Parts: sequence; C-alpha cells; structure tokens
Amino acid sequence: MKRWLLLSAFVTLSVVAQAQDQVPLRLIDGWAIVVEGSVGSMTRQAMLIDTGAVPSVIDSALAKRMKLAGRPSEVSVLNQSVSAERVCVPSVQVGGTRVKNLDMVALDLGRISQALGTRIDAIIGLDLLARRNFTLDYRHRRLEFGGSINGAAAIPFEIGHEAGGIYVLVRVDSEGQRLRVLLDTGTKDLMLFPDRLRGNLNALRVRGRESNLNVGGNDQLSIVELASVSMGPFQRKRQKAFLWATANDRASLFDGLVGPKAFGASVVQFDFDRKVIAFGD
Repeated sequence: MKRWLLLSAFVTLSVVAQAQDQVPLRLIDGWAIVVEGSVGSMTRQAMLIDTGAVPSVIDSALAKRMKLAGRPSEVSVLNQSVSAERVCVPSVQVGGTRVKNLDMVALDLGRISQALGTRIDAIIGLDLLARRNFTLDYRHRRLEFGGSINGAAAIPFEIGHEAGGIYVLVRVDSEGQRLRVLLDTGTKDLMLFPDRLRGNLNALRVRGRESNLNVGGNDQLSIVELASVSMGPFQRKRQKAFLWATANDRASLFDGLVGPKAFGASVVQFDFDRKVIAFGD
C-alpha cells in the first residue's frame, strides 16, 4: 500500500522540541507503523508513520468532528488527482514532539484503515518527524526521538522539497544503473517507475501482477526480480521489486520508492543534522 501526496500548499510550523523520548508502536503485517498521538484536543489518535506522505493527512471524519474549516484543493498522488481539503490543525503531537498550526490534507482514510485492519486517524510525514532526529525500531516496536548516527554504515541522503514539506531520497544501485528513490516507511517494497529505467533494468522480465491500494484507488503493479541491488553498504541478491506505471509528471522527480523492510532492516535511523540514515538488523 502506498500513498504519496503533493500539494501546492505552504506549511507554517511552530515546533516545541522536548527531551529525547520513546513512543510505543504497533506493527501491522510486520511493516506498517502505527503510533498513538494527539490531534488538537483529541488524544489517543491512531497515526500511520509514513515518511513518503507530503504533507501529512488527517482523516476527513476527524477533521469534521474538530470543526476544522477546509479549503478545497486538488491532491496529486502518483497515480491520479483527487479532490480534498486543506485544513490548518492547531496542534499535532507524537511523543514529546508537538507541531503547532500544521497544514494537513483532509481525506477519507477508510480504505487505508480497512486494508490495515485498524483505524487510522492521521498519516504523519516528515513535516512533523524531521524536526528532530529519530529512530524506528521494528524489533523492539518503538519510535525514539533524538540521538545521532556515527560510523561507516551511515548512508547519505538528499532532501527533496515540495509544498512546504520534505522527503528523503537515497541512492540505490542495480544492474549498472544509479537510482534516486524515496525512502518511504509507507511501503514494505522496492517500487520502481518503468519510464525511469534504462539498460538491463528496462528489460526486466515480468513475473506476475499484484494490486496496489492507495488513496487514489487501486493500481496494477508488475512483479520483477533484480539480480542484485545495493544501498550504501547493504547488498542483496535476487531482490523482488515492483514496477509502478504512473502518468503523473511528479514521478520524474525520482525513480521509485523503497521501504526499509525491503532491505530487511529491523532498525532505521534518521539523522537530519548530518543528512544520513543507518540500517540495523
């Protein structure tokens, strides 16, 4: 499941950063991260942690209960545009990190909730999370704010800017091609855009099809296998990947998406001070 949102919105943030803290998380299907947080005065709201969400999303039913005044907007996901509303949420808090006046997209998250088998009230992206370094520990099931990365295992990343929010791009090498892919905790797979592939990657044999659910609807993905793939010091042989054909011109900003679990990571650290990530097993 994947959703990648882009809006022509400007995000004005006021951030209160407190001491290093840990937040328990639930894992759905071993990869989807759900934590509890607050949206305005609404506590214990279920939040999907999605580093590919630009900007963050609030469920339209919750926005209505909070009586948030919305502004009509077209939301561009990778497969199509959908009608939505932009709302200014007075505060959003995860653990000790609170953002005031966060501009979010109000969308019906019913399909996402149904696919994950649990209620999702909001999808939280880097417009909140990147205000502090953080670690996602899948094994011990916790989100930890604070800390830094040291050592040779650090993987540099590039920050992309869109609609007042940010996303993280990392380098992946395969079949002689260097790819720029979005590091996305909202997917468990390696997903590539076929129009961006060259050489051997452009001649991959399709081994099957699979359906992909996102806020724009359902898409058909082609299943392929890469002989080898590497990201920093991590190398994998016979890596399963998916080809996702999209007509959206914003797909030209990068070559695909990769979830930490696609590389078998049990821990992923984000260090925004040094602009590096690190994986642990």
